[in-house]
Amino acid sequence: MRAYVNEGGKLYITDLSYDFVEQAFPEYIDFLGSDDVLETMPEWADEAEWGTGGITSNATVNDSQLTSWLNNVTCEGGSCRNSDGTVRVTGFADGWGVMNGIHTGAAASTKGWVTGPVGWGFDESGNKPLTILFNHGAGKVLYSSYHVVTESPSSGFWPQERILQYFIFEM
Repeated sequence: MRAYVNEGGKLYITDLSYDFVEQAFPEYIDFLGSDDVLETMPEWADEAEWGTGGITSNATVNDSQLTSWLNNVTCEGGSCRNSDGTVRVTGFADGWGVMNGIHTGAAASTKGWVTGPVGWGFDESGNKPLTILFNHGAGKVLYSSYHVVTESPSSGFWPQERILQYFIFEM
């Protein structure tokens, strides 16, 4: 996978598949887990799968182009953005991979696009990255903590579907 991305390949990875990022590219994203593991070393598989399932997060979009795009598309019920400018992200799978943030050594090639309040573990909560994109060699890797669930609306889109749509076209 590293060679594929290094040569210009692109990966789109979500929620419970986070280990593909953690095991192949440990130096970019700090996932929940062992704090004593070096940034360049992967943590144990499934270590970060503590995310609370079924939650909704009113998340912040940290990019003006993505925000502009969301302002020009519709979601179920109309606008993709809430009145306070956040986006409603829902449908988290139980035990999704929780990100703590971007590793300090990867800050120049990594961007946190969406962050929001979430829960994990045993009643822990806080603001965590939900979508991160990083460059590796000539390629890119996109990871999002949320996914598109089978309970999606029969007409229209959820904001997270529009966010992922943006990245599919932009990658």
